[in-house]
Amino acid sequence: MNTPFANKIEMQRRLFSELSRLFGQEVPLYGKSLLVNKECNKVVCALLSQMYAGFNLSEAQLDKTSGERHGAIRIGKPEEYRWIAGFFAAFGMEPHNFYDMTKVGNKSQPVSAT
Repeated sequence: MNTPFANKIEMQRRLFSELSRLFGQEVPLYGKSLLVNKECNKVVCALLSQMYAGFNLSEAQLDKTSGERHGAIRIGKPEEYRWIAGFFAAFGMEPHNFYDMTKVGNKSQPVSAT
């Protein structure tokens, strides 16, 4: 099958990019924080290239390492867990953590998350 989405890594990249874009519309400072992150990475890479001969990060590598790397999906019902597991699997991903926010003291919320 040769579709634009045949490569799961490319699918992940497009998913993360779109989620970041959508979140940036909701929270304008989010997009700015990604730009700040990239600029900080540029400065650190420039210093490392001065300290270590041969250290060189291309613009493409810098873009890749400066992008979004975190996400949270709040789910709680068994059918939601099954659905999200299938969704992750379609992108070659799997849930990696779980936390229950129903028992965190005065900040408790009726949320279980993975």
